[in-house]
This record gives sequence, C-alpha cells and structure tokens, in this order.
Amino acid sequence: MRILFSAPGSAAHVFPMVPTAQALRSAGHDVLFAGQAPVTVLRPTGLPLVEVGDGTTTAEIFARFSKNGPKELTQEEINRFAVIGFAEHSRSALGDLFRLTETWRPDVIVHATMQGAAPLVAAVLGIPTMVHNFGVTAGLPYVEGMAAELADEYRARGVTGPPESTVLDVVPASLGGDGTGWRVRYVPFNGGGAVPADLVARGGRQRVVVTLGTALSRTAGARYVARLIEQAATVDADFLLALGGADLAPLGDLPPNVRPLSDWVPLAQLLAGCDAVVHHGGAGSMMASAAVGIPQLFLPSGADHFTNAAAAVAQGFALRAEPQVVDGDLLDTLVNDDSLRKAAFAMRDEIAALPSPADLVGDIENLATALSTESPPAWLTRRCLGSPLSAPRPTGADAGEERPGREQSASDGHVAHADEPRLLDRVAEDGHAQTGRQVETLLCDAWSGRGAETGRHPRGLGMSGGAQHQDVLTTVRGRWVCSTGAGLSTL
Repeated sequence: MRILFSAPGSAAHVFPMVPTAQALRSAGHDVLFAGQAPVTVLRPTGLPLVEVGDGTTTAEIFARFSKNGPKELTQEEINRFAVIGFAEHSRSALGDLFRLTETWRPDVIVHATMQGAAPLVAAVLGIPTMVHNFGVTAGLPYVEGMAAELADEYRARGVTGPPESTVLDVVPASLGGDGTGWRVRYVPFNGGGAVPADLVARGGRQRVVVTLGTALSRTAGARYVARLIEQAATVDADFLLALGGADLAPLGDLPPNVRPLSDWVPLAQLLAGCDAVVHHGGAGSMMASAAVGIPQLFLPSGADHFTNAAAAVAQGFALRAEPQVVDGDLLDTLVNDDSLRKAAFAMRDEIAALPSPADLVGDIENLATALSTESPPAWLTRRCLGSPLSAPRPTGADAGEERPGREQSASDGHVAHADEPRLLDRVAEDGHAQTGRQVETLLCDAWSGRGAETGRHPRGLGMSGGAQHQDVLTTVRGRWVCSTGAGLSTL
C-alpha cells in the first residue's frame, strides 16, 4: 500500500506525524512525504520526501500578513489568522501536490491539520484521507476554515468541499482533540542528536529543562526567559537551557545552576532524565513532557499555546505564568509540589494506555478499502463513463485485435492493462475476485457483455454501453477501476 503524508514545513506539524509514518513503513508499506519549505525539517525523519510549493515558508507567509507589526490578539483572532495564513501557504502547493499524487497514486493521504491543499487533492481524486492532528487543538474546524478560504480552487475543480476524513487525535480525550475518529499514543519524535551522558537518566539533584521549541527560540530568543534564568539562582535545582543554539548573550552571566546546551538535543530523551520543564506552550513540548510524566510551567506567547496551557492546567499537571512575572516561589512549586507530580504521572499513564502507532496500522490499511459502495464520485463517473476512455468496442474483423493488455493510451491518465503484472499483483475485489487474474476475467466478461448473462459482473457502481460493450466503473481493493472499450484503467 502507498501512503502519502503531507504537511507544512514546520516541526510542530511534521514531527507528530513521523511515528505514524514509521509504523506504516515498518509494516512494509511505501511511505512518501510531500513537504513544503523548509524541507530541512523533514530530513531528520529519514523518510523519503518530495518538495511541493513555491519555496515560500510559513514564516514568510505570516510575516507578510503581520507587516503592520505585532499586536495583541484574542484566541479567536489567532485561530482566524492561522486559517488564512496556512490556507495561503497551501494554495502555493496545489499544482505540485496534484501532479505528485497523480504520478505516485497513493492509496491513502494522511495530512497535517494545517495542510489545506491535501483535502482538495483527495476530494478531486477520490482518495481516502486521514487528518493527523498535532495536539490539543481540534483539527476539523481548521480543515473546514481553510477549505472556505480555498473555495475558488474547489469550485474550479468541480468539488464543493473537503472529503469526509478519518481524524487521528494524538492526545487523550481528557485533553481535547476532535474526538470523532481514532486516538493514538503520543510518541515523541524530535530528530537525532547527541545527548550528554550525564543527562540520560535522573541524577541526585533535581533538573528542570527550559525550552522554547523551534519557532520561538528563533523569533523571541533567549530574552524570553531572561527573568526566569535570573530567578533560577534562588531554586535548589539545576536548569538546562535547551534553546536550539539561540544566542545567549542577552542573558549575561549565567547562575552556577544554569547549564546551557549548545547543540540540538532530542527533547524527549532530555526530558526523561529531568524532573520538570518550562516551555512556551507548543503542542510538541507539552506532549513530549506529558508522555514522560513531569510537571510543566507554561509561558505562552501565541498560536495554540494558550489553549494548550488551559488544558494542561485543568488536568492539574501544569502551571502557567507570564514570562516577566516568574519568580523563585513559582519555580520552587514547579519542582516540589506533590499534587503537580501526581497529576503528571496520571497523564503519563493515560497517554501510555492509548493504542500505539503500530496498533493502528491495520485501521489505516482498511481506509484504502473503505470507499463507499453506493456511488463513485461524480468527477470519476464523468471521467470513466463520459470520457474518451468510453469509446465503443470495435466490432467485426477489428474486434479480435483489441484485447486487454494491448498497448493503449488515454489522454486523462495512466492506463493499467489487465495482464500487466503490477496491476494483477495489486487488485482483488472483495466478495467477487480474490486474484488479479479473476479481476481480469470479470472485467473482460463485462466488456463483452457476458457478465449480465453469467451473473459474473464485478460490483459495477456505474455502467454505460449496449449489449456488445459495457463500460464498468467499480472498486478493486479500494481503487476505482474503469473497464471500457479503450482499456482497463485504474483511477
């Protein structure tokens, strides 16, 4: 099976998808990532990737929309801002993503919440989809919001909106998500990197990680935690600065109990050897910390940070503060409060009780065979039964020369012939044919009109033609197959 993953070029959206992709790949499936700039975010995943889009990054898109300077936004305004920005970023990837999908022909598309191009591609091409959420935030409202922003693109391609999709939440129900599909255990992925040997496990003295994720480390820098570092000197614990190589000069001379980590250190492994964490409120930092069961202090700045903080505080395993008001008492509570620690352990156990990405492989495989048997998409009916593929079958002397397997061509797509080994290896119709050869026989019967007499028609969901020739549009192992007088085409 082929699974196409698609996400904007942001670690916050790519990294939560990686364990799912790795599980599918380990199960023997072909996985390909369609990523947008900067694709450097995808390279640490070890997964094959194709860049789509015009090279514009999300940072450039949002800078364009923020040209009048920063301002205080309500959460509703932040959400709306995200919809507009990610929709515009997705628009630039539409052409490339269509071409890639038509060329590679995936069985399932798995897309990040904020990838607005993938639902449109899936709707037009009739491919089952899964929305891969990244945290507490419900994804479907964003999918629908971006579809509204891209309504002109949907209309131009003859579809009214995104397809019905299965949603994969990566958080327990107590934290949020959409709650309409599946839930999976959050398995942190933070890329590769060296971990100092003395930080692999907990030591005799308590440790606190301070991180700002990938985006805020770059945009706000170390200044964002300047007061926190100053106050850390009053706390009986060691503080590890994991700011991804940010310039630490604004912090001046560091207190003796503050240790900067100059290189990129995989956050999940670092957290496993620590007792608490301070972070900006990103979903990745929150969930990686929750998965190892340590108390958290949120210093939210924007995006989904306030939503995440509210969910974590409500569950009792986190505190929240403004960066400029952090003091020693707050940090002491983070490190030593028993109720925070117990709640963090409880959340860790709740996450661990969810199915692993490997447990969901079979469910994702079933998406490829779960196409509706009521009717094919209207665009597909037109393409198969009302296109040049539906040319009449030759009669008389010419009829014997045209056989399934003869070289054919079609102006609107690849034609896979009935005796082509690749097709025979891949197709089998549930309840009718168990092998590719049986599919060939069934479709050839339908071609010649014998199917109606023998009762051996495949499950035809759309048909046209007369006694000598029937065009049949059917599903074969989750893939639409069109049998016409011009050839056998997988669509």
